[in-house]
Amino acid sequence: MDAVVDRSNNEAFFEWTVKSAGSNHKGTAALVLIEGGVVVHQFFKGDVNQDTRCPTASFNKWITAVTGFYIPGAVT
Repeated sequence: MDAVVDRSNNEAFFEWTVKSAGSNHKGTAALVLIEGGVVVHQFFKGDVNQDTRCPTASFNKWITAVTGFYIPGAVT
């Protein structure tokens, strides 16, 4: 399986993920990209923002799926 973006291009990965979350999923979404311990990109969809406390029980499954299917070698 081919990667959707160059593995070293975190900004392109974030943009692709935002596009995917924004167009293919109903409901709310929050995505934060952290590099070197610093928040570099944020995306919020629906009635959430950086101050919203979000349960992660279901969201972590989505992240695992995205990581496993779209970044070859990321999940072993």
